[in-house]
Amino acid sequence: MRIDLTDLSYQAFEQLSNPATTSFHASEYLQSRLQIREFYPTLTKMYSGNDLMERLLHAFTEAKPALSSASISRNLRNWTNKKTVPQNREDIFIIGFALNLSESQTSYLLGFISDYGIHYREPRELAFSYCLRIGRNYLEALDFINQLPPIPPLKKLPDAGFESVRTQTIMDHFSNIQDDETFIQEFKNNLTNFGVLHLRAYDYFIKSFECLKNPYPSFDPASSDFKVEEYSIERVMDDYLTLHMPVGKKRSNYSLIQKMLKADWPNATSLTNILNHKKDVSRKLLLLLYIVTEGVLNDDYDELDEEYLTDEQRLDEHWWRINLILNECGMNELDPRNAYDWLVLYSLNTNDTIGMNEKMEQVIQFLFPSH
Repeated sequence: MRIDLTDLSYQAFEQLSNPATTSFHASEYLQSRLQIREFYPTLTKMYSGNDLMERLLHAFTEAKPALSSASISRNLRNWTNKKTVPQNREDIFIIGFALNLSESQTSYLLGFISDYGIHYREPRELAFSYCLRIGRNYLEALDFINQLPPIPPLKKLPDAGFESVRTQTIMDHFSNIQDDETFIQEFKNNLTNFGVLHLRAYDYFIKSFECLKNPYPSFDPASSDFKVEEYSIERVMDDYLTLHMPVGKKRSNYSLIQKMLKADWPNATSLTNILNHKKDVSRKLLLLLYIVTEGVLNDDYDELDEEYLTDEQRLDEHWWRINLILNECGMNELDPRNAYDWLVLYSLNTNDTIGMNEKMEQVIQFLFPSH
């Protein structure tokens, strides 16, 4: 296997890759035995000093003078007691600066609480990443941001479909900059290239969505010809993407795992908003599209079709390919100790007798038996 895993992650992997793990057993494992990776323990592995809480208290008190010390302390206690996690990206940057974390560590924490790591095409996050790199603190980073040239209204809609500058290009321009003068000049050069949405994820989304919306032609006996039918967004959702997941927002009676899996599950409205460039492509949707299409978007030769590959080799290759996609899109790689990722990996471990989407749907049916 090409993926390096910790002991706990490997235990989770062994369970999902075991041929004896049926869909029912998978649902039970998710509900009661999977050791979910948690925010605060992850943070303590990045910063092992004894003054972690003191640093965070000082940093948030400086960064948010309008909040009382009691309110800040309560938030920090909730994080350490695993009751909540930071809810906005700015808080993660404050943590990154307070603990002298690297860009990659801060980006990972952002991806931990949201769909994406540092968004290098978003000017504020780009400036934060530079300030992390050169060792500034949060307040110094804010001062630096205030010195930057005014930014035109950020674009939500890609120019000419797919011709906007991608995040990777921005990263390449800025990743090695170590001084303010060079950063500001490059910043000026890219003012029209900044944007809000993640375009690479949209690229992957639209390719997969088009495959589902325009399935292979079917033979029409009435006309003795092949007919191409374009599916509606609602039909794509119903036929391919629901997978027995309950609809609606009610979650009060759900377990933690049920809430994790149902959260941000796509629906026809969210698909429409993504297609209209009003909403970002979620990590959950991107992975779901891979499962439903099995990573196949055309008829080109693929080594995964070869019979000499073992199930273990196929799983390893799918895992590797998905991680490449996630990295390209600025998302965290698959984590066997993340509930949804575990389900994705379990679904990838399939053979000719059952499709990936069927395998995922069976587990969801056991997890939500009354729906």
